[in-house]
Amino acid sequence: MSISGNLETMELSELLQWVALSTKTGTLLVENDTTEIKIFFDEGSVAATESSDPGSRLGQFLLAARLIDEEQLSTALESQKAGEMLLGRILVATNLVKEADVVEMLEQKARECVFQLLLHPSGAFRFVDDESLEGEMVPMSLDVTGLMLKAAEQVDEWKRIRQFIPSTKCVPVAVGFLEDTDSIPGAQSVLALVDDDRSIEDICTETRLSEYFVNRVLFATLEKGRLKIVRPRVVGSSAGSVNLDSVNAATHLAIAERLISEGDLNFALRHLGAASSLDPQSGETSMAIDSAEARIRSTLEQEGIQLNCIPVLNVDSEEISGLRLSPEEGFILSRIDGDFDIDSILKISPMPPLDARLVFRRLVQAGHISLEQPTD
Repeated sequence: MSISGNLETMELSELLQWVALSTKTGTLLVENDTTEIKIFFDEGSVAATESSDPGSRLGQFLLAARLIDEEQLSTALESQKAGEMLLGRILVATNLVKEADVVEMLEQKARECVFQLLLHPSGAFRFVDDESLEGEMVPMSLDVTGLMLKAAEQVDEWKRIRQFIPSTKCVPVAVGFLEDTDSIPGAQSVLALVDDDRSIEDICTETRLSEYFVNRVLFATLEKGRLKIVRPRVVGSSAGSVNLDSVNAATHLAIAERLISEGDLNFALRHLGAASSLDPQSGETSMAIDSAEARIRSTLEQEGIQLNCIPVLNVDSEEISGLRLSPEEGFILSRIDGDFDIDSILKISPMPPLDARLVFRRLVQAGHISLEQPTD
């Protein structure tokens, strides 16, 4: 049996409770303007989750908790392609991570997925009976009621945080001693990156921690009077100084198309993101965005930014320390070893793949790296 509908007519909480009370086994797929999320159920309990957001994948949670390193993740992902086991089971089977730690990360991942769905309470859903995640996995069983209560608490806290920290483009600035005195796990890794220059988005990228967690740590420090938040300036581009939320989706799409033709792919992608946010339910807008992103990928391919290319550094370690790099550029540059191809680096990156490929493009254009074709 399969049912489908829209979250505007059947709220997520009702939908999840229906699955739980009916002790259903199957897969719930929810698509909204930001992500595509799958929740897998076993007799009414949550057994696993999947998200199209690269930052919400199990590997990123394990890296953020420092339970594995990037080389171990890359090796495990290669093993996953060749076998029938999923990432968590591979890491446990190879004694890299304890099963209890994997279960904890899977539970965090599930809470993050439901939290994201509650933050964006619109979109289409489809539930398919007896459809399950393929591959051997670490077993997990989460009660739907407890999961919803925790996610709802996070949403309430998030709304309060957003009144004081309106955007990830904001820059936290220290006005007092920033050492974490409450022993929040992971908090000090956030506060250590506050340098009056990094944006919250930059800190999320470097720590691989969720936007919710990073903002929660910063908000707690803000309440203690040790931090202030500097709001972002409107960013200019070759399209002129444009406030991304000030015009309609069609205007953003038109600007993006022109920027792609002019080769300004970075700002084109930003305008596509703005169009998606302003008109998330429009199939026409969605198709136009898909088409524009395909043009960006085609341009990258034509320029030689291909997934099987191996990036090679053109600068030594001393020169790198003196370069003015964005955190995203620094992240990519620090993962280049002359061995990994672009595709391998994308798999361990918390950035969306298209965004990350544009970072490679910027590094090539700046002369910091070269791209080589693999040798068989």
